[in-house]
Amino acid sequence: MCLIFDKSFTIVHDIHNEFSTRKMIRYMQKVNATAIASIVGKRKTQEDSAICGKIEHIGWSENFVVICDGMGGLQHGQIASTFCVERIKKAISQEHEWNTTPDLLCTNIELISELIYRFTDQKGVKLDCGTTVAVATVCKNQLYWACAGDSRVYIYSGSRLKRITHDHNYGYKKYSEGKPVDQYSNNHKALISYVGMEDVAIIDVNLEAEVLDTGSIILVCSDGVTDTLDDLSIEEILRNLNGMPPEDIVNAVIEKVESRQNNHQDNATVGVIIV
Repeated sequence: MCLIFDKSFTIVHDIHNEFSTRKMIRYMQKVNATAIASIVGKRKTQEDSAICGKIEHIGWSENFVVICDGMGGLQHGQIASTFCVERIKKAISQEHEWNTTPDLLCTNIELISELIYRFTDQKGVKLDCGTTVAVATVCKNQLYWACAGDSRVYIYSGSRLKRITHDHNYGYKKYSEGKPVDQYSNNHKALISYVGMEDVAIIDVNLEAEVLDTGSIILVCSDGVTDTLDDLSIEEILRNLNGMPPEDIVNAVIEKVESRQNNHQDNATVGVIIV
């Protein structure tokens, strides 16, 4: 088994597309810290992609996490999620003013979606693929975030966990329309928005920076985590490990996912930023 890690803290897929153990990359700094961890679960391939780290700009810096959950089957989901992660990282690495981050994220998610929509194989046949995206970036004690699909962003502060994103699926559509939601229906979790649509239907983003308390934890994850752990379980982990290094937190989340021994466990990826 051969694993390849690049210099920008990306989880790069095993060349045999098989994960037997948890994979984690971490990045530490004096005040803010980020870490990511991922498992393949019961899937044959790892279609989640993630990246975390610190970007230095002129006069300021930001700590970020990006998680993408590929879809489309076979290698297509992996292609889409890896491409999206790399392009988001490239976008936020560009020199810009901190308060222009929401527009930068939205513009690039729309562009990436259009590019993925046009993906073809070597014979020119269109690839039916896409990916979710959830990104959080912190400068000092301010947070900007964006998402499309059902990967999530949470804030843990004051011993409470708050989800700040919506799952863009048919269940959410019915709920927003005031219609009853059947959580057990076959299409409840089917996505209505993701990166890879010709025109991405919904992008959630905060237009004004959210001010965070020192010690707050930003948690970003794919649905492989939240399909197995409910919000109270995640909150308990963060409460028990509040003040601990970020790698301990992401490890604990993944270990809790594994402990549930879900026979249908999806790829699961989690990232944190400690403020």
